[in-house]
Amino acid sequence: MIAVGVPSLHSRGLIFNTVTQESYMAFHLLVLTVMLIFGVTVVLIGRKLDTAEKRRRMRLFLIIVTVALRAIRYPIDATVDVFTWDALFSLHVCHINLVLLVICLLKPGDFLFNYVFLIGIPMGLASGIFPGDITTDAPFLMLRGGLFVITHLLMVIAAIYLAIVEHMRPTWRRLKQLYLIATVQVALTYVVNRLLGTNFLYIMTPVPGTPIQTLSDWLGWPGYALAMVVIAYFQMLVTMLVSVGIEAIVKRART
Repeated sequence: MIAVGVPSLHSRGLIFNTVTQESYMAFHLLVLTVMLIFGVTVVLIGRKLDTAEKRRRMRLFLIIVTVALRAIRYPIDATVDVFTWDALFSLHVCHINLVLLVICLLKPGDFLFNYVFLIGIPMGLASGIFPGDITTDAPFLMLRGGLFVITHLLMVIAAIYLAIVEHMRPTWRRLKQLYLIATVQVALTYVVNRLLGTNFLYIMTPVPGTPIQTLSDWLGWPGYALAMVVIAYFQMLVTMLVSVGIEAIVKRART
């Protein structure tokens, strides 16, 4: 169900044709820094909102920003001839997480929150931090790459916002349920990939320039795919433990 990386930002064209790996890495670091500042700012503002209506408006703001920036990528991809219709109906976990996140922001619920928190946070961080290889001839490279990283990190920010501002908490019971759901999702996605020749969840072939490629080099297939699932489950557990640990520290500080 979960991959620890994202597709390579590779296409052809003339715009940004002098971008180097080093310059893109610097840009990537800048984007990460800006998103960190944005996330902290959103949470701090949210903490000061004193009515349910104001908090609802902030959640709507997060929905609009995340969906709008995600949607901008489609016309850009179409312009440079890398758009495919299956991208609109992708079974990749981050796409599924985005849909569930929007629903949860509109009407916060326990199960949806646990999904976007325990699955969305580690997967969003992995996608934002390890966006894969780039090429020096990719058009709109900075814009496409920046939007990719930003939209994945926005999902992380929104989940943390729900936890801190809306006081929602992940639970061990939901974690167990998500393990079962994730296992079923991986199995069904594998069947879809075999039938349609797709590579949803990147369990058929690895993504160049990401930790998935490294796993594939070490373990081959299906070893790397199974390792991805195990690592994803471990990431979910770590996310749960970090959340519990932070909450315990906060409670102790208040006593």
